[in-house]
Amino acid sequence: MKYYTKEWYALMQKINVTDCYEPIPDKVYTDRDIRILYDQQLKAEIENDRLAYDTPPCLSPEDLFGDEKAFDPEDFLFEDPETGRFYHPRTLAEAKSTVEKYHKEQMEAFERRMPFDSAQTQAFFEDNYKYMLEDDFHDLPFRVMEKVDKRLLALNLLPRSIYDEVAQEEAVIIEKFEAVNEEAEEVLGSQDIPDAIKDLFYFHDAMFISITQEGADIDFILRVDGIWDAAPFVKIRFKKITRLDREDGFVINLLTDEDDKLYSSTYYLYEELYKTSAGYEAHFLVSSEDNLKYLTITCENIEIEEGIDLGDKSSF
Repeated sequence: MKYYTKEWYALMQKINVTDCYEPIPDKVYTDRDIRILYDQQLKAEIENDRLAYDTPPCLSPEDLFGDEKAFDPEDFLFEDPETGRFYHPRTLAEAKSTVEKYHKEQMEAFERRMPFDSAQTQAFFEDNYKYMLEDDFHDLPFRVMEKVDKRLLALNLLPRSIYDEVAQEEAVIIEKFEAVNEEAEEVLGSQDIPDAIKDLFYFHDAMFISITQEGADIDFILRVDGIWDAAPFVKIRFKKITRLDREDGFVINLLTDEDDKLYSSTYYLYEELYKTSAGYEAHFLVSSEDNLKYLTITCENIEIEEGIDLGDKSSF
């Protein structure tokens, strides 16, 4: 990898950190001060949940169907209540009927709702606070942990001087991160790669199901998730490979989901694809067992097949 390296990925984890925190005045915060801040945040959370709970469903069928001539079934995705499967409506009438029925059910449920109970909000807030107290706050510079009471961090609060310090460092990191991205987009975007490959070769956060070799070819089987994917598996075939570098520790542990479909915790994160005189050079940054690993392949050609049937899972 030249651009989307482990170091680049580490930079990405440090951008927009200040978005997660609110600055508060510089002072020595006593136990009582922190308890007041805790109670203020809890009260605000309860009021936000109360407002959401007492707000009626606001998206009416009329809001969804503007120009009926522009109706596209692909713009709508419904769930079959009996099978749990998702589907697109066949006609405008079917789409309207389904939306109107759903909206009516939502309004009826809203009218029948019980009075708001803040107990669930309070329990969630307390649990989240306890969870945050156990966090190592690796997104912040280490010295922050030495200067700021962890109870404030668990409430997403930073004294103003510390907040400004972190923001200044963050600005430098963002500048460096964006410089890498700009160069990567220019170089990778200028590669003479056919549209048949370029348009499909993007599988961010897809799960690795297998990497297999057949003769001089290497196959990736990936699961590209999302509710739009009725057939979530795709095959990438690297034909006539001349190089395969797989970093130690890159493993694929397979499991099955509630639909008996295969998945794994090994994720395809980012790639760099280059056109060479002999074909292609592909570099991958992969998350395997929560560790970042590199995978590099050079080959003569690349073929991509979507919506594949895995058949007998026992072969994986």
